Amino acid sequence: MTNSPEDSPFIDFKPHDLLRESQISDNNLLSSTIAASPQIQRNQLLLSQDLDFQPNDNSNELFQQSLTQNFESYINNNGISLLQASNIISNLSTQQLLQIATHPIGNFTLQILLPFNTFAFVQLLESHIYQLSIHSHGTRVIQKLIEIAGVDTRKFIIFELQGKVKELIFSQNGNHCVGKIFDCFESNDAKFAIQECIEGFLSISRHCFGCCLMQKAIQLSNQLFVEFYQLAVQNAVVMVQDEFANFVYQCILENQNIFNHNLDVNQLIFPLIAHSRAFCMKKASSHVVEKIVVHASGQCLEQLVEFLTDNQEDLVKICSDKFGNYVIQKVLQKGMGKEKIRLVKNQLVGNQYARFILMQIE
Repeated sequence: MTNSPEDSPFIDFKPHDLLRESQISDNNLLSSTIAASPQIQRNQLLLSQDLDFQPNDNSNELFQQSLTQNFESYINNNGISLLQASNIISNLSTQQLLQIATHPIGNFTLQILLPFNTFAFVQLLESHIYQLSIHSHGTRVIQKLIEIAGVDTRKFIIFELQGKVKELIFSQNGNHCVGKIFDCFESNDAKFAIQECIEGFLSISRHCFGCCLMQKAIQLSNQLFVEFYQLAVQNAVVMVQDEFANFVYQCILENQNIFNHNLDVNQLIFPLIAHSRAFCMKKASSHVVEKIVVHASGQCLEQLVEFLTDNQEDLVKICSDKFGNYVIQKVLQKGMGKEKIRLVKNQLVGNQYARFILMQIE
């Protein structure tokens, strides 16, 4: 039985030259990292002491300890600060560092040490960032790296992950790294990932992980929002029927004025009117029809309500449906359709789903 690529061990990695420049640190989150961990608080007094600490014979022992739950006890008992431990670990070979990053316990050790030597670590790991992102344990390290990354570190991450965002989104581990990018990067730094979401718009929107990340991309998209909007108009009929993509459509519908592009929301709605009766009685699409009743205006709203209520036989079906009745309730809340619904009142009496509709037309 073969291992999946996301769980396979890293083998045959060649050591990577470390470009150090006086132990560059790329993060400004040292204080918040210290505050987040009681164990780190116990070590913070050591940070200003003996910063020229030489690893010597401690390297191999510290490497072994980094793979155990005793790591912090070990460095405390041996008078080694977290900064000193970080210096030692960042001087290991790339192969050893990858062993730590992909280890069930070691990855947590590395997450603790990353803030103290971020730039040094990212230079060691740079060509393996994608592989780590899709690894079951390595992904946690990359997520932490994304979270604390400064300007220079972000450049490394972007360079290594650009062109691979769609694959990451479809990965059960990699999708979390894309989510971190959207959560932690500025809009301009996340632009590469947003652009790749646009390029794979429909397939990503219809994916169980992708639909959530697509919504994050949309809310961060700024000037690129217009492209998402246009794609939603083109693919509206497919999207609203899909169990995942319907949420992306709703996100665009509800945020169409978020960046002040003066877009006409009715353009999103017009393609759905001719299908709205059928959509009312399906789980995913019924939620969308409720939303478009709320957001539609003017002639578009009038056409929608007219189509939903004009055919009495279909109107009875919609009112009596476990999903459709909610759509008609939204129509009534808009102050529309009451007279036509009253015409089918007798056919709705006794139906468990239509009782709230009957209450509103009394």
